[in-house]
Amino acid sequence: MSDIKSLFAVDKKIDNIKQKNNKKAASSSVKKSQISPVKWGTVWILSLKQLYSERGIAFSRIYSIPAVKELKITDNEVIAQVKDANSQFYKLKINLEKADEIVRAQIKNFICSNPSVALEVGFGHLPESFMDFIDDLGIFPQNLDEIKISCSCRREFNCSHVESVYAVLEREINKNPFIIFNLRGISAVELMEVASAVNGLETKVKKDINSKFVPIGEYIYNEENFACKEDFSFPATDLNSLFSLLPANPIFFERRDFKSKLLDIYETVQSELDSILVKGKLPPIRNTEFYLYYTNDNVLKAFITPANNFLYYLKSKGSLFRYSIQKLTVPVIDKNEQKIILQEKEGISLLAETVFEYFLYYSLSESNDEISPSSIFLNQTASLAVALVKSLSFVPEVIMHDNGDFTVRYVPLGDIEEILNSHKSRMPANLAFKDKGCKILAQDGSYDILSIFITYIIHKLTFLKSSKLKSCSITNIFTKPQPLSAISPKGKNIAASISYWLDVLSIRNKNISPIIRVESCENQDNNFTIHIDIINHKTTDIIDLSKLFENKEEIFSMSSQQIRSEISGQILVASNYMPVLREILDSKGLMSPSIDLKEILDLISRTSIVLSALGIKIVLPKGLRNLLSPRVVLKAMTKDSKNIDISTFFEEDNSSHLSLKNLLDFSYEIAIGEEKLSKEEFLELVKSAEGIVKYKDQYIMLNPQEIKLILKKIDNTAPEISSPMELLHSALSGFYNDIGFDIDDTFKRLINDFIKIDEITIPIGLKGTLRPYQERGFKWLYSNTMRGFGSCIADDMGLGKTIQVISLILKLKEDDKLNKPALVICPTTLVGNWYKECARFAPSLKVHIYHGTERILDFDSADVIITTYGLLRNEIGSFEDKNWDIVIIDEAQNIKNPAAAQTIAVKSVKTKTYIAMTGTPVENRLSELWSIFDFINKGYLGNITSFQRNYAIPIEKHRDVEKIEKLRLATSPFALRRLKNDKSIITDLPEKIVFDEYCYLTKEQAALYEKVLETSFKSIETKTGIQRRGQIFKLITSLKQICNHPTQFTKIDRLSKDLSGKTEKAFSIIEQVFEQNEKAIIFTQYKEMGDLLINMLKDEFNMNIPFFHGSVSRTQRDKMVEEFQFNDDIKLMVISLKAGGLGLNLTSATNVIHYDLWWNPAVEDQATDRTYRIGQTQNVIIHRLITLGTFEEKIDEMIKSKRELANLTVSTGEKLITELSNQELKEIFSLSRI
Repeated sequence: MSDIKSLFAVDKKIDNIKQKNNKKAASSSVKKSQISPVKWGTVWILSLKQLYSERGIAFSRIYSIPAVKELKITDNEVIAQVKDANSQFYKLKINLEKADEIVRAQIKNFICSNPSVALEVGFGHLPESFMDFIDDLGIFPQNLDEIKISCSCRREFNCSHVESVYAVLEREINKNPFIIFNLRGISAVELMEVASAVNGLETKVKKDINSKFVPIGEYIYNEENFACKEDFSFPATDLNSLFSLLPANPIFFERRDFKSKLLDIYETVQSELDSILVKGKLPPIRNTEFYLYYTNDNVLKAFITPANNFLYYLKSKGSLFRYSIQKLTVPVIDKNEQKIILQEKEGISLLAETVFEYFLYYSLSESNDEISPSSIFLNQTASLAVALVKSLSFVPEVIMHDNGDFTVRYVPLGDIEEILNSHKSRMPANLAFKDKGCKILAQDGSYDILSIFITYIIHKLTFLKSSKLKSCSITNIFTKPQPLSAISPKGKNIAASISYWLDVLSIRNKNISPIIRVESCENQDNNFTIHIDIINHKTTDIIDLSKLFENKEEIFSMSSQQIRSEISGQILVASNYMPVLREILDSKGLMSPSIDLKEILDLISRTSIVLSALGIKIVLPKGLRNLLSPRVVLKAMTKDSKNIDISTFFEEDNSSHLSLKNLLDFSYEIAIGEEKLSKEEFLELVKSAEGIVKYKDQYIMLNPQEIKLILKKIDNTAPEISSPMELLHSALSGFYNDIGFDIDDTFKRLINDFIKIDEITIPIGLKGTLRPYQERGFKWLYSNTMRGFGSCIADDMGLGKTIQVISLILKLKEDDKLNKPALVICPTTLVGNWYKECARFAPSLKVHIYHGTERILDFDSADVIITTYGLLRNEIGSFEDKNWDIVIIDEAQNIKNPAAAQTIAVKSVKTKTYIAMTGTPVENRLSELWSIFDFINKGYLGNITSFQRNYAIPIEKHRDVEKIEKLRLATSPFALRRLKNDKSIITDLPEKIVFDEYCYLTKEQAALYEKVLETSFKSIETKTGIQRRGQIFKLITSLKQICNHPTQFTKIDRLSKDLSGKTEKAFSIIEQVFEQNEKAIIFTQYKEMGDLLINMLKDEFNMNIPFFHGSVSRTQRDKMVEEFQFNDDIKLMVISLKAGGLGLNLTSATNVIHYDLWWNPAVEDQATDRTYRIGQTQNVIIHRLITLGTFEEKIDEMIKSKRELANLTVSTGEKLITELSNQELKEIFSLSRI
């Protein structure tokens, strides 16, 4: 007998035969094979045809006449009845020789030795890997002598009746390949039992709820938590994402499309749910207990006692529900004895669905002694089930019953473990029972009760659209409470097959999963090996796959058989995208297939995306984690370094000096990491290579398209930089117009010497001691000023920026370099502070304030003139026609908007040196940093368009770490930022402690919140563009006010702390502060809320509270601050965030309460730093009030996730929210479970 595979060439008409995977080939393709499955019946008939041919017997495959009327396959015998063209019937019997025990043992051993084979055989699929194996065992016909044929026509092998039976056998075997074993006397069921034992299939499919009932005497009673109803809300499930990796044509559906059928179920649920949830809610039934119980014939029913109250509901439904009044023995909780006893009670017995229906419309707003624990629990279960169904947060799950049947139920999807635990703790111990009350449902059964509710809702919805969901036995188990036999008549394990297919929907939430580990081959640079490890995500323990097949009863404190079944299934799913994983599984982790660099590229660029979606991590060797790519670098070489003074290039008029062209030569180089290549070396490297290649102990990625662009670039003449500022920026950042920039050692030394900090003495007239870091800051300011550069001093709030700048002004005056006044521009709140600080530390300076109704600009006699941003903008003519020696802007974020009139006015003032002071150089966007640099060193960071292209977009949108570093290098000589939590900078500041204080909405707040939300969304959904953004901003403001206090929104004079959860929380904190004899500050962004707080605080604590806001005059502000700092009787101050967030020194307070959050970390930190600054000797505690379940909580989490760019923080706020889709807005603003 020739090789089975050679039979595929016998008849060219046979196609769609799936070829065997090449085990030696790399298997990193992401796309699943599209070749059709093996047609085992066709292969069987071809082998038979060849035997006929060898005997010289004609064999026809045209089977129109005669017709097979009956066919029965029993063991190794085929019995048939055939009708010919003359309507004559013939009886026919075919017997094949039985396989001997050795062959049987070999087949079983093959299944046991290959877990992937065992898995597929276990749920009734014959994998093609059997092909080679059974060829050697003689399962296909090997000799006509093995076949005994008898036909009543007495013609045997050349009988047309036999050929007709062969035709039917071909079709039947194609449908059920296991018949080839039956024909040899080997039972398919026997093989499946062997396979199930290998992978523990019996542990794979979950048992139904009956397995969770325990004898009443074994139940340990604990007091339940019967809290009132919760409102549940979940984000909508993305069906495209959920179904993306689910195979369309599963085995259990004869390789036809079932994915679209399941999707139809989800879409039906989505479209029909609202139609069954009526708006009118039913009133709660008081003093009534609800029980669920299973009858002797395993029917789930409900028992309600006493009967009277629920009868009103039933009678209102007419004859819709059938019920009976009867006495039943039920479990009752004896709280005195702390145990469960049995009692006979009279009540209503009816199908459980009636109770489920009732609780869908049941209304319970608060806990009440008259409402039974079972009512509360079933009400909460119904609410949770509806929320999960509404958000499509459910997946089908196969459940096995004791009689060998199975059903499909629906279970929660997503990370809701905390909610499920809470739900479990609230289930009454006596809620469900069986065996006449002798067994009760264990607490873990709460999950099953929830699943029963979810499944009931889905079945109810699919019934409404039954015409859309075409009925068949498989579809029915997904849409009806209709059991099906786990093993089909053809021997297929449908239950296991469906269970493994459904695993893809929830595979990302598995506690145990595989890890794909890639290891370098020793002494083989271009080859790697693939390994599989197993990780327990709860403990992070990792073991090799091979440990899974050792003779251990437990792994990770769980059944090894259960884990083996779970992991084998996950690997089998992943092997659809990376077939080599099947080989590793079948070797039980002992085989480590080899792949090359080309396949590594496919693994990294394609396969990893799919595996990641399946929750499977790939661990790469260190050299492959950060692949290098070739890049073009502009190189600057010094022509002649003798007698070069680089400072002359940065003087205002350097026309008489050498040009940069005379100093430097520019040329292109190609860099790979730190290695530099000539054009010729690069061409040699790339001429025969692409993808990932090894180059000098490092791996690089060669992309043909990028190589082409590189070669095109270096074929052009290298540009020559003519702007000194542009050259300095490129030299420091290593970046020029989208390419790298490199300078030789000579020029690097010149640059470093030029920007180094000079050693100078502290001004003699300074009345104070600079801390070491302040002294360095002063010298840095002075060095930049002497070279004609501006500076941005961006030290953290409270580190003393002002004294460093005052020291600079004083030094310039003492060195006769302050010939014209220094102009200080600051917010109104800081005018007095600047004046006092100058008087305190530099009394020799003549300081003049240009502010107030009687202001005079005393330009000639002053050393320092202090004014405000507003006055400068309104009276710019008085400032821009004068030449100043130095212009200083405090709180430089006031010029963050480059196009604002205020920014334009500030930048129009002429001076030799510009200095910007800010604790937050970037609040929201990097363009703010550009605007500051455009003020201090115009042109250094290019124009706004090039800055956006080179820095802002890569950093803000793509979090480009390399660009962050280049921007840091470029700005570091001219922007100095030290943080006060860095103990190497300052050691005498205490730690600040931040607490997120969570509050609850009161009933009135929640009602207002929901009402505003509903009205606003209707409006938002009809708007676009600026109108839509306006509506969203309006919604944000309204909801903020509601979260603060209902009165702030309604304007109705009802002042009470009890109306607002946030107010109550704030007052609780204040009480604790007072008890500890400490002081506190409350920040709010709304003056109106400040007024409300002042009135409520006065009523609550019987004291006058100062309120610092924008309408308070400068004199009153100074007095207010001084009294708070030094008067021990004043314990509390309310401050408007805009008015008091900057410049104030309030170190007597040790507590800061952020009543409403600004959603801008920089602004919030500025306010906090009113207390957390130099002079503070105690711990500062920050209380951030956040309302649970509202958009405040969700946005706070969103903002925190965007704070990773620490020193160049690109934070976000309300503008980000306006760009979200309507669905995303609903997810953020909708009330969620608290």
